[in-house]
Amino acid sequence: MTTTISATSPVGAVRTRVEGRAKVTGTARYAADVPFDDLVHGWAVMSTIPHGRVRAVRADSVESMPGVVGVLHHGNAPRLNRAAGWRAPDGTLYILQDNEVPHAGWPVALVLAQTLEQARAAAEALIVEYDKQPFDVTFSSDHPGLETPEGSHPGPPLSVEHGDVEEELAASAVLVDQMYTTPEEHHVAIEPHATTARWVDGRLEVVRIGREKGIDVRLALDVVRLARQNRFDVAVVFSQDQDLVEVALEIRAIAAADDRWIKIASAFPIGSGSKNSRGIDRTDWIPIPKPVYDASLDPMDYRRPR
Repeated sequence: MTTTISATSPVGAVRTRVEGRAKVTGTARYAADVPFDDLVHGWAVMSTIPHGRVRAVRADSVESMPGVVGVLHHGNAPRLNRAAGWRAPDGTLYILQDNEVPHAGWPVALVLAQTLEQARAAAEALIVEYDKQPFDVTFSSDHPGLETPEGSHPGPPLSVEHGDVEEELAASAVLVDQMYTTPEEHHVAIEPHATTARWVDGRLEVVRIGREKGIDVRLALDVVRLARQNRFDVAVVFSQDQDLVEVALEIRAIAAADDRWIKIASAFPIGSGSKNSRGIDRTDWIPIPKPVYDASLDPMDYRRPR
């Protein structure tokens, strides 16, 4: 069988990241680079035990350090909505609300200071006292708490089956015995995660300007949330990130559960200068001339003034 790859296919072609040079040369600007007056910086303090309770957070041990504005912990942090989550209440979002420590690296405090360096120094000096509790991190096939997950919605239930590899290979009509290698790659966003929150005329504004996963996650959450709230019938996503296939599947599941019609489409640029010729899988594709597509993007320059 012969397979023909079209000239516009990304398979086998070298693609240059449009922001690659700016990132590797240090000229790219991220969410943390957006300037605001009287801005304070936060540095999280993570638990150093795998399971237990926080007995005390000795905030007084760092409050006199240079630039420190305050220390948030379970005893003084604002209360959060326990129902918050994407598909269901998510306990991992419910931080600084009680003294429980479910695992190592759980946030137990947030140090606020005038600069990021001051916040980090104070966070490293903060004294946190714990009451340790028993924990179990050993994996075994006969563990008493062993269970099979139901699977990821909207996918099929998970199942585990063990076959005989050698027997099946021996019974195969065709056997390809070859080693293939690929260069090492890391799917890691270069951009540091950052969020800026401020009060403006009694209204809370949260600024998250992402170039990598941050903006994609925010987009996915918004589309799913608005679909569940019945706020739209058709959503057009200006992105070609195939990770958003999961959003398309979730929208279909919501439509089926609510017995209503919802459409999700993805727009992509075409014409001279375009480097992508397809939309997101499992969505309707909307090709848009590149000048029109570019004019639809956010024109604001978020870089710090020089």
